[in-house]
Amino acid sequence: MTKMRRQCHWLGIWTSVWSFACAPPSLNRIEDGHLTYEYSDGLAPCGGTPAYLRRSAMFVAEHLGAPSPRPARFSWLSTEDRNQLPGRPTDHADVAVGAHAKSYKPYEQHELVHVSITKASAPFFVEGLAVAFGPLANEASSLHPLGVPEDPRPKIAAWPVAAADYSTAGRFVQYLLALHGPEAFMAFYVALGPPWNKASIEARFESEFGTSLDEEVALFMDRGGYPENCVFDVQPMDCGAPPLAPEGNVWGLSRVLSCESDDVVGGEGADLLWRNFIVRTVDIDQEGDYRLSAFGDSGGGVRLAACFGCPWGRQETFTEASTESTTHLLEGRYYVRMSAYPGEALDVGFVLQRTT
Repeated sequence: MTKMRRQCHWLGIWTSVWSFACAPPSLNRIEDGHLTYEYSDGLAPCGGTPAYLRRSAMFVAEHLGAPSPRPARFSWLSTEDRNQLPGRPTDHADVAVGAHAKSYKPYEQHELVHVSITKASAPFFVEGLAVAFGPLANEASSLHPLGVPEDPRPKIAAWPVAAADYSTAGRFVQYLLALHGPEAFMAFYVALGPPWNKASIEARFESEFGTSLDEEVALFMDRGGYPENCVFDVQPMDCGAPPLAPEGNVWGLSRVLSCESDDVVGGEGADLLWRNFIVRTVDIDQEGDYRLSAFGDSGGGVRLAACFGCPWGRQETFTEASTESTTHLLEGRYYVRMSAYPGEALDVGFVLQRTT
């Protein structure tokens, strides 16, 4: 770990003057492959946090068929250091500038997508792509609320970025990915050059997807925001976690969620508490009923979620410590995330076993 001096970064050039992308002084630095992880004094990232962010950035890029992310920075900032940022975000907001993400949390999937996919595009689709991955990896049960989806056209040329309707953008981008696949979507995404007005977006949409924006939106609204069939599974970032081998037809893991461990993700010392976690993937090779038993200290829990299928219909279950649940699992890959708030539950574990 090293300390970094006050430096500024602007369009890939190091300078001696302040800019919006200036890093606050006295940040601690951890180098992990192509990712530089920085954090303020008084904050303590868990041992596995930098590697998790690096692995997740690579997973998103590979999942979308995008070039490998360029060297990136992630800065976990205290309130004091956030206040030194020119044009700083609000106390509980995050920001990404180029390949540099700044957050008030030890890990943040939304901004990580921004630094993973650094190609410029219309703000509506830039934020929509980050939302399409972020909430899933943050363990939301579904990106999409029930009911009629919002028409994306009124905000599709929004500027500046803050004017974009994040929820509608995420829902529409996830729809386009599931319906057309990543190759078609990313071709459209990178072809969107400024000026980002409605006419230019409509023209590029039709040339890349072979249908007009109005026709696509009509189907989007008519289908409730969900295509009839998904040609592409938008996977949560946790699906890139290391695999856990079974013993017979049983998978199990028990750990103390100590922040010093090199595979625990999270941190301590922030203004707000965020769940620390360990994540693994399991490959189910036989469809059937499975029992998920979670054990450990009160406050801990285990989430099991599929890495396949349409995002809005994906199998998912959360089991609190000292309880169990039974669910019918299809063949395929799942991720298992064991989590707890720092200091609340240290001992967490699970057993997943086929019952029929």
